[in-house]
This record gives sequence, C-alpha cells and structure tokens, in this order.
Amino acid sequence: MKNSLSLYVYLGMFYMFTSVSTTPFPAKQLRPAIPVSTEYKRLATHCFIDDYTTWSEKYQFLLFMLRMADVLNMADQDRESLSKQWDQMRLQQQCLRFIERLPVSVGPGPSTAGAMEWITTLISEIYTYLEYRDDTGIDRLNRLYTVAILSAFVTLITTQQYVVGDPILCWMPKDVPESNSKFAHDTCWLGHTNYYVPQNATTLEHPTIPRTSPFTIYPWLPVALIGMTVSFILPYLLIWHGFSSRTGINIKRLMKIDKQHELKQTINYILKRKYSYDCLGGNYVMCVYLLMKILYIFILIGQLFFVNKLITGFYFQFDPKYLLEILSVKHDMWTSAHFPIETMCDFMVRMLGDINNWYTIQCILPFNLFTKRIFVLLLIWFSVLLMLNLIDFIFVWLYQRVYSSDYRYEYIFRLVHIYKSCLYKDDIENEIMLTNDCEIHRREFVHGYLKLDGYLLLKFLHGISTDMDMSHLVVYLYAQFIRMKHDASKKYERKTIV
Repeated sequence: MKNSLSLYVYLGMFYMFTSVSTTPFPAKQLRPAIPVSTEYKRLATHCFIDDYTTWSEKYQFLLFMLRMADVLNMADQDRESLSKQWDQMRLQQQCLRFIERLPVSVGPGPSTAGAMEWITTLISEIYTYLEYRDDTGIDRLNRLYTVAILSAFVTLITTQQYVVGDPILCWMPKDVPESNSKFAHDTCWLGHTNYYVPQNATTLEHPTIPRTSPFTIYPWLPVALIGMTVSFILPYLLIWHGFSSRTGINIKRLMKIDKQHELKQTINYILKRKYSYDCLGGNYVMCVYLLMKILYIFILIGQLFFVNKLITGFYFQFDPKYLLEILSVKHDMWTSAHFPIETMCDFMVRMLGDINNWYTIQCILPFNLFTKRIFVLLLIWFSVLLMLNLIDFIFVWLYQRVYSSDYRYEYIFRLVHIYKSCLYKDDIENEIMLTNDCEIHRREFVHGYLKLDGYLLLKFLHGISTDMDMSHLVVYLYAQFIRMKHDASKKYERKTIV
C-alpha cells in the first residue's frame, strides 16, 4: 500500500511539472521512444504491445521517474519496481526498432515506413557510389546511365500488372468453376504449358503430346533484367576499383580533393613513388582501365545476342527494319511467335481415382504489348553503346593515348604553353625551372616520369577541372621533375669529384 501511494505521489508530481509549461524538460531528456504513427501502432502488436499510445506515455513516465529518483529520494523498493518495468519496456523498444529497420513488411498490411526508407537509402548509396567521375563519359554511359535505364525497366516490368492488369487472361470452358479460374491462370502463366500456335493452324494435337514451343521465360524476365543490371556494375566495382587500389592509388579520393596545393603534393608523391618503383613499367592502372573497357565490350556483345534471341528467336540475325516495325503502332504482334499476344495453354485437373481431365484453353498476354517494345529499345541502346565503346576503345584509347606517344606529349605541353601565356608573378620559381628545360627532359617527363598511369590520372582530373587549373598542376609536376633531375646531377658530380 505504501509503495502504491508513493507511486501515485510521484505520478502527481510528474503531471504537476508537465502542466507548468508545454516543454518542461529538454528534448534530449524527455522524448517518445519511437515517433507516433499509424505504421508503428500496427507494428506494436508484434512486440506484445496492445495499445501503443498508452505504452508510449508509460515509457516517458518511467524514463522521467528513473532520472528523478535521486532528486525525489525514492525508496529502494520503488526503484526496484520501476527498474523491472523499465527492463521489460526496453526489450519492447528494441523489438520495435528492429522491426523498423527490416527491409520487408512484418505481418499483414502495407510495407513499413522503415522498409521504404531502407530501400530508398540503399538505392541512393548505390548511385552515389556510381556517380563518381573517376572515368570517362563513355564509361559512365555503361555503369551509370545504362544501370538507370535497366533499373527503370525492371520496375516497369514488375509493376505492369498494376498498369496493364492481369499478365495473362484466358478463356475458360463452362464446366470449369469460377473458383478454379485463378488456378488455371496461374498454371498457364508459371508452368511449361503455355505455347504459341500459328493463326493458320486448323487442328491442335492432343494435350498429352509435348509441345515444341513452350514459353517459360516470362516469370523470369525481371530476374534476367536484374542480372543484366548487375553485369554493368561489376566491371567498375571489381576490376577498376578492385585492382587499381592495389597500387595504393585511391582514384575515388583523388577526384574529391578540392584544394589545389594538396592535389599537387598528392600527385607529385604518387609519381615519385611510381618513378622509383614501377608496376608493369608504370602502366598498371592503364592496363586495368583498358581491361575494364574490354569487359564492357564483351558484356554488350553478350547482351545483344541475348536480347536479339528473345525478340527474333535467333542469336545472329539483326534486322533494323524489323525492329523499327515492332516499335510502330501498326505492328501485328498477334502473329508473332516471340512475345506473342495470343497463346494456347494445356493443363490437367486430377480427380479422385484415375480420372484426369485435360483442358486446352486460349489465352492472351497483355504483358507482351509492353515487354517486347522494352527489349527492342534495349537492343537499340546496346547497339549504339557497343559502337561508342568500340570507337572509344580502339581509336581514342588504344591508338591515340596508348600507342601514339606524340599525342600524349602534345597534350602535356599544350597545358604548359597555356600556363606560360598566363604566368603570374608569384610563380617565378616555376618559370626559372621551365627556362632550364630541354627536349630531352620533356620527353623523359612524359614517357619516363608520368608514363601511362600519370597521363591517365591527369586525363581524369582534367574531366573535372579547367584548363588553367590543369596547367598549374602540370607545370608544378614538371618543375618538380626538373628540380629532381638537377639535384641528381649535382649528387653525381660530387661523387665524381670525390
């Protein structure tokens, strides 16, 4: 009785404090366990909470009483009673927070707010990681824009039933009860019993005879598109970022350096280290980058064959006129053997005993009205992307930037000439270094000091910088190189004299 009376006194003091002001305590000291919403009220039932509102108020009261225990000089028995209640409520709170973070809905009802937030955060982090500009525009077409297009098509295909309606609609015989119609539709959609019959066919074979052209790809189209999406991400993550990091060069962090002075020192340190210790002759990063480009070309070729097989039924037959005809409104998809609108479906209903009833029904697939055009658009996009990748790989990178050493030389010293034409007074030291250079030093700087890896880093940095910023960086590196050669020659002269 005494304990109950004490609790009532404390409860009265709590409400007396809270009635003085609308915010009697700082927000950090008194806050609800979890934000009140309809979704959390529904989730509360999974944590043995009958009434979430009452539970939340009790949670706040216990939190207040435990923090005020010393001020109120609370008895030990009262503290022990409150602690037991608090331990139970903490377990319920942890249960709620765990359910909130689940990526799928718990129990019946719509997806939780935590699940949607989790999915949104995951997609945002993926695209934030992919949007780093540590490659060229063609590479971003492969790993960023193509991934975005495929993700949009995955979403469209998986939600077509909400746009088009049922993915398959079948004409049911009169002797089939309406309650079994759903079973027949699911069987024809998911099973191996759906097949195409030409319009000129007058008779059908018996259902027990195996069909020559069943359709089983439709339920797997979202999975196929997801696999295609992942294939455009893996070369960038595994090859480019995985292997290039083994040299100790974090290209992603290098692209994020904003201060010009810090960037100069970082690039100079990288080049000095590579000058003294070469990996594949200072061309390792370039080799990894070209390997990534080769993988993208092979992936695009494989995707072209796969999509062309889905559309036309052949791997190597490519007819642009036919593809444009599919995109037109006049295209007759009813007579198409690939992604047809009209099909036939055989299924068997087992009865008691040895009675097996076979049914052959006619179905239409509204699903294909959109799906075939989606894959035609993908085929056109992959074709254009493959041509761009081949041109970029063969003519731009292999010929100009790898094979042609004169092209790299002209690029580097074009930036040096830009710097000389806009020379500032505080750069006299670099000017002195530049006046002492010669053709031998220039060639050695481009081909022996920068090499292919240094040239590649400068090209990436040029993609996010101006010509003036790059000219300052190149001149700084060139001046450091000349100073290094000058110091080395002095040391050699001293050793010779000694």
